[in-house]
Amino acid sequence: MMSAKLRRCLRSSKPLLRRCSLRNALFSSLITVFFVFASATVAMSGVPHQINVQGILTDAGGTPVTSTVGVLFAIWNDPVGGDSLWSEVLPISPDFAGRFDAILGVSQPIPDSAFQGDAFLSMKVETWPELVPRQALVSVAYAYKAGYADEALVSFRSAPVSVNSAAIIDGTIELIDIGPNGAAPGQIMKWNGSVWMLATDDVGPGGASPWTVNDSVVFTNDAWGLLRGSADNAVFGSGARSMVNLGTACTTGVSGSDIVYATIAGGHANVAGAARSTVGGGYRNVAGNVETTVGGGQLNTASGAQSTVSGGMNNSASGWKSAVAGGYADTAGNESSTVGGGESNAAQGEYGTVSGGRANKATAIHSTIGGGAENIASDNSATVAGGFSNWATGYNSTVAGGVSNSAEGYGSTVGGGNGSLASGAYSTIGGGYMNSASAWDATVAGGEGGQATGYFSSIGGGYYNSAPGYASTVGGGQYNHATDTAATIAGGSNNHARGVYSFVGGGGGINDWDSNSALGSWSVIGGGHRNYITGEKAFIGCGEDNLAQGNWSAIAGGSDNKATGYDSFIGGGTNNEAVDEETTIGGGYYNIARSRNSTIGGGAHNETDGPVGLHANATVGGGHQNKALHQYATIAGGGYNQATAHSATIGGGMDNRVTDTAAVVCGGSNNFARGIYSVVCGGGSMYNSPDTNAAHGRWSVVAGGRGNVALGDNSFVAGRRAQAWGDGSFVWADNTDADFVSSTANEFAVRAGSGVRAEASNSNYGAYFNNAGGGDGIRTYATTSSGSNWAALYAYNLGSSPAIYGYSSSGDAAYFAGPVTVTGYLTKGGGGFKIDHPLTPTDKYLNHSFVESPDMKNVYDGVVALDAAGEAWITLPDWFGVLNKDFRYQLTCIGAFAPVYIAQEIADNRFKIAGGSAGMKVSWQVTGIRQDDWANAHRLPVEENKSGGELGKYLHPKEHGRPESAGIVQGPAGKPEAGNETQ
Repeated sequence: MMSAKLRRCLRSSKPLLRRCSLRNALFSSLITVFFVFASATVAMSGVPHQINVQGILTDAGGTPVTSTVGVLFAIWNDPVGGDSLWSEVLPISPDFAGRFDAILGVSQPIPDSAFQGDAFLSMKVETWPELVPRQALVSVAYAYKAGYADEALVSFRSAPVSVNSAAIIDGTIELIDIGPNGAAPGQIMKWNGSVWMLATDDVGPGGASPWTVNDSVVFTNDAWGLLRGSADNAVFGSGARSMVNLGTACTTGVSGSDIVYATIAGGHANVAGAARSTVGGGYRNVAGNVETTVGGGQLNTASGAQSTVSGGMNNSASGWKSAVAGGYADTAGNESSTVGGGESNAAQGEYGTVSGGRANKATAIHSTIGGGAENIASDNSATVAGGFSNWATGYNSTVAGGVSNSAEGYGSTVGGGNGSLASGAYSTIGGGYMNSASAWDATVAGGEGGQATGYFSSIGGGYYNSAPGYASTVGGGQYNHATDTAATIAGGSNNHARGVYSFVGGGGGINDWDSNSALGSWSVIGGGHRNYITGEKAFIGCGEDNLAQGNWSAIAGGSDNKATGYDSFIGGGTNNEAVDEETTIGGGYYNIARSRNSTIGGGAHNETDGPVGLHANATVGGGHQNKALHQYATIAGGGYNQATAHSATIGGGMDNRVTDTAAVVCGGSNNFARGIYSVVCGGGSMYNSPDTNAAHGRWSVVAGGRGNVALGDNSFVAGRRAQAWGDGSFVWADNTDADFVSSTANEFAVRAGSGVRAEASNSNYGAYFNNAGGGDGIRTYATTSSGSNWAALYAYNLGSSPAIYGYSSSGDAAYFAGPVTVTGYLTKGGGGFKIDHPLTPTDKYLNHSFVESPDMKNVYDGVVALDAAGEAWITLPDWFGVLNKDFRYQLTCIGAFAPVYIAQEIADNRFKIAGGSAGMKVSWQVTGIRQDDWANAHRLPVEENKSGGELGKYLHPKEHGRPESAGIVQGPAGKPEAGNETQ
């Protein structure tokens, strides 16, 4: 069955099929697909030239196509494009499910030529474009039997004269095509004149003589020899072993001599003149000694015992076991010497070798020349690999190639180049031009005019560099000179490494006066030009005109810098001087670090100094014209600042002065720290005016601002024109342009024109004041405050604790001299009024208690005279009924008795009294429970359960005979321990 994806391949439009989508492997999806190749069912039937194709056609929605459509089938030799090998148009009539079954080749038989190579089947439905891709045609299982021809199935015998060259695929019959036919080992098929027969391969047919003699055969004792060619060939000797001569006018042996195993395989006028000598062929070759061999060529001579000339012309192998492989006029003249080929080469030393080339000479034992021309290897184990006119004259020396190079030193090497000389033992020249390695283990890797004259010296390359120092190195560049032991120059121009283990990385210039010079031992110059080092282990990274004079001194870069102190350092900049030991300048210009261990970070015209002979450790971070002139004095930056005392510090700003030990000016302008350990945080003025800040007292602090003066020890001032004259005083003044002076010791004084505000966020308190003396803890004045939202003391608390808490162990917790307003609950243990006693106001107080009630009760009373009817109306305020509810009444007759009563209860803010006599006075009292909005929202609970931290504790523990620790509130609440530590 076809999958949904396959069925989507063909789409219809009205009665015709639409073109399948290119991206859905259309054709391979259309054919579900079954290819059936018809095969012969009987021996005499032919192979059908037809193909069965089956598939399913659907429209774009997957509905089967059931109408008849015309389809063009074609076979191509390419999946895209190519040539059509066969085509046929067939009507396709799918069934109700869209299935179709077509036989291709009915009207147009498919030719065999359609399957000579790859074949691809295509479909084109009516007028729509061809479906893609085309389907590759492959074999099915029993189609492999098509390899048997139709004729092969007719009979197991071939027709007469049917097997011939034309009937064989490649036109030949090879040994693999013929079986043994009963032959025994050593037998072959031979023609005896009438039939083919089996016989051995060393006798003639029927057991006759094994040879047909056409020329001459010479038998020698128990073996036989063969001589072919013209009549002037000669084979000499009477030995028991044969000699073979197949050449023309060739000679084996010498007349009257007993020569054995001499062989001439062919050629003309060759001579094999000694036992076991061999000439393979060629012209006028001579194998003239025992076991010599000439392979071929002409005019070659192998005269050394066991020597060999393989070929070529005019070659000579005269040494024992020598060899010439070929070439022209080559000579192998000593024991085991070898010439591989080439022209006019000579291997004259024992075991010497010339592989090829022209006019090369290997004259010493084990000497070798690989090739090239006019090269000479003249010492034992010397080697010239190639090139022209190179000389390897030192023992174990090597020249790899190039022109006119010479390796004269023991074990010396020249890799290539031109005109270079390696004359030191184990010296090496990699290449280049006119280089010289004249010392033991000296090396020149390349370049031109390099001279490695120091033992173990090295030159990587470049132009006219020299390394005369022991183990010195020049990496490259030009005119560089490493003149002392282990000195190194990486590159550049006109540089000098003159100190032991000194190093110059590069730089320099066109002229010698532009050069970098590292004179100190272990000194290093990274680059730049006109840099100069005289100190040991000194360093200059780059830049120009820098001088590192002190041992271990260093200049990272810049220009015209001088590091003259021991272990001094300059990071960069220009015209800086690190004068004393371990001084440091980070950069900038015209800075001078004179005191030991002092530091200038950068800036300009800054200076450090200190007492003579001391490690001053002074520091200037940067800025302009700052001076740190004492031990441990520090100026971070700014301009025109001076720190002239021990451990004095200026953070920045300008024109600040610190003149006493460990005093500090953090910044600002024209500030003074003159007391020991004093501090001015900042502020001041650009001019030396009343706005200048000054800390004169010891440990005194000016926080900032302007015009502030801290005269007292441990005093603190801040703001504007604040002055602390007393020791330990704190003075802060607002922006008012007037002096605010504290002349009392240990005073906290604040001038705040807009008041004081403190904000905190903790679980203890916002502010804490403790007066251990007899004065106020806090005293506040508000001389012009007015309005209910302002107060001399204002407390506002958004939490559940009191806004104001007062506690006194012996006096009043709070004292109010004036009216007190409470807008919320007022709860108390008891209460009343206390006034001067009316009778003796100067000697006594009069106390009365409040009237208490569980309700929020209001009391109203008065006295009324009854009218003629013994009645009276009492009129209450118009707000009475709105404010009160749940009324209570009290009536009392004055002066007489009468049954007075409430004749009419309160309505419309009045009530009526009756039952008395005319003119009688009645005292009345009415109470009501508040029903205003505030009262309704805040009813007082008469009884309330304790919870949380209050449970089990007392509001008044003392009155209950309990200790103060049993109280809900313990005083003094939140009091911290000594030292301002929180609880």
